[in-house]
Amino acid sequence: IPVIVMGCSLVLWQAWRERRRRRWPIAAGIALCLSFGLGFVNRAAGFDQLNDSLRAQFRQTVGIALAENGQIEAAAAWFGRALELNPKYAAAHANLGSALVELGRPQEGLRQLRLAVQAEPDNPEFRGQLAAALVQQKEYGEAIEHVRAAIARDPQSVPLRITLGNALFATDQPAAAIEQFTEAERLAPTNPLVHHNLGRVLLAQGDRAGALRHLIEAMRLDPDLVEAYLLSARAHLAEGRLQAALETLRRAHEHWPQDYAIANDLAWHLATLPGLAAADRTEAVGLAEQVVAKMLQVTPNELDTLAAALAATGQFERAVQRMHQAIALAERSGDTRNVESFRERLGLYEAGRPYVAKIAVPAGASQPTPSG
Repeated sequence: IPVIVMGCSLVLWQAWRERRRRRWPIAAGIALCLSFGLGFVNRAAGFDQLNDSLRAQFRQTVGIALAENGQIEAAAAWFGRALELNPKYAAAHANLGSALVELGRPQEGLRQLRLAVQAEPDNPEFRGQLAAALVQQKEYGEAIEHVRAAIARDPQSVPLRITLGNALFATDQPAAAIEQFTEAERLAPTNPLVHHNLGRVLLAQGDRAGALRHLIEAMRLDPDLVEAYLLSARAHLAEGRLQAALETLRRAHEHWPQDYAIANDLAWHLATLPGLAAADRTEAVGLAEQVVAKMLQVTPNELDTLAAALAATGQFERAVQRMHQAIALAERSGDTRNVESFRERLGLYEAGRPYVAKIAVPAGASQPTPSG
């Protein structure tokens, strides 16, 4: 680009000087020869490579802007174009890898992320991106290796601590996971994801009071953190606070009426918790039927919820039909873990009895208030 500008400037300068002597062709010819000569110097000196590098950076910037705007497929195309100009561009490899993982092409994405790490092995951000993608693919061993190396370079990084904590928890190392999340909380006490993950691990470890403290804080810091509502309801149930659990799920459903996981969870508890009114059971049927009707791909869990709600309202024949569908779908998908409990509930419905969840309620815990 500088050479082109110089050449054009030279042509204009010569033309201006020769305008009265009518020697334009000679001046233009001289300028053209000089431009070609300077062009060869430009290439020999490596300025073309510099231009390619700048163009690659521009394409990378466009890709980042598109990704931030949610246009992941277009972003991936621009990251790929950046790599066409500069195949050793580590940041473009990393961003293309993350985009491909998000687009449901994990193996291609992991390959690009590994190329980024190979190009810049001391870059903690690239190792963190690779580790997060590996956790999503349940390749925890390699993820832990990369994220530990990243933390050694950047011990103050909260996202790296969260990634390591999730990988450790997934590999049955809850104490080590809590250690990482606690350190992340020290570094970023107002990060809602830190509190969410601490609550999740503490709940799994049986520390329900500690879990609720962190989950409530996560919801306060980020009211859009859906999973925190579901975990909070589960913690309230474990503490025997059935009313608090239902109130939490109702708040979540009001906030996200189109979220099928929340609607299904609320329907399940309205159908199966002891001591609820007939209006609650009827509401459960309506919610469960909406979920099954609207989901593009129904799973056995949604059918199980609908069957429980139908049985809770005395519609045992329909409940048996739905339960058979749930069992067949679970068997086809290899979900053997749930088939046994599905069959137990099927036996209840065939005998004309609803399924009632067994909830241990400590003395003094709040009970559900009948709503009808």
